[in-house]
Amino acid sequence: MERCGECVLPLRFVKHSRQGVCIHCQNYKSRGKVDWAQKQKDFDSIIRSFQGHGKKYDFLVAITGGKDSTFVLYYLTQVLGVSRILAFTWDHLFHRPTSWTNMENAIAATGVDFVSYRIMDAETTRAVYRALFRKFGYTCIICYLLQSAVVLNQAIRHEAPFIVVGRTPGQAYLRGTDLPEPISPRQEVKDRLGIFTYLLRKTLRDEIGKNRTEEVIEEILGNIRRGLQDKDFPWPKYVDVGAYMNWYQEDESSLLKKLSEAFKFQKPSDTLTHTSCMLERVRGYQEYNFPKVDKTGYSSELSHFVREGIVTRQEALIELEKLGMTESVPDEVQDYLKEVGLTMEEFQQRLRKPLPLFIRAYFARVLAMRALRRLWAKKNG
Repeated sequence: MERCGECVLPLRFVKHSRQGVCIHCQNYKSRGKVDWAQKQKDFDSIIRSFQGHGKKYDFLVAITGGKDSTFVLYYLTQVLGVSRILAFTWDHLFHRPTSWTNMENAIAATGVDFVSYRIMDAETTRAVYRALFRKFGYTCIICYLLQSAVVLNQAIRHEAPFIVVGRTPGQAYLRGTDLPEPISPRQEVKDRLGIFTYLLRKTLRDEIGKNRTEEVIEEILGNIRRGLQDKDFPWPKYVDVGAYMNWYQEDESSLLKKLSEAFKFQKPSDTLTHTSCMLERVRGYQEYNFPKVDKTGYSSELSHFVREGIVTRQEALIELEKLGMTESVPDEVQDYLKEVGLTMEEFQQRLRKPLPLFIRAYFARVLAMRALRRLWAKKNG
């Protein structure tokens, strides 16, 4: 695979010069230096402005037991002294055992309340995995599609007015959420809820039946749908902490020492990022060999780190291999197939099957909305 000569983006997916330098690296050179110290002050101010606004909780903090989300909980509780927090994780069945231990230790050390959530139950979650994979041919589509909705739905349920998620600066940039102020999800939800509900119905009915499908949709989206019926509904706002803080500028050993001393944290895997989930190497294998849903996810995130000087290009290439971006099928595929009830033959067949047109149109719309949101923020920033 031919990659950009300065970062690690696959050239077949991005505009590039004749010298093999991608457009993102070209544009980065003209970008001003990010003042992370000021951004951190802005973040601290935002957090303080929301303290005392909720009934029981001021903040819902999404955690996974990985380094990034654990750092966010550490920073809020140990540095800023925030206490009215509901820590939340979506139990999608594939958290690493060490990730669960990290979450349990962090909750015990901070004393915050903790909710672990599944879509109905384990068997329903498995069925949703099967249905989505059979339609998309992508193992991680369940989080790609549903994660934000699940977190928002639970924040509304627990009346938490502010959601804090710990995506890295690279991930926040990719998702278009690296914006200079807290984000309200109302307009995006309004624009996407109809097509999103249609997508779920069309995908799930053959697998779990009509009635069960409606129960799952209510479980994932019920509070969100009711919010749209009230023009004065107090939508939770949210931030990606990676839009305000770059904890990757700190030496990793120092960061891990802090987390270990505070929470007995142990890094779940030896990768730089994406350490909490057992399917992370499976995702990398798909991105490398069968790119269709998330064509440059890992590559784009690590390219951002290369441009920021966090890692060298060679270190990023090594990281991609650790994340499964080779031609070899990772061992974790067998764990996934056994858990959700699929065969290797079906796995290989579905990976090679192109996405249906209506799904490609949906993702094109999502990307277009992200681009428009960036332009709007730039125009008004």
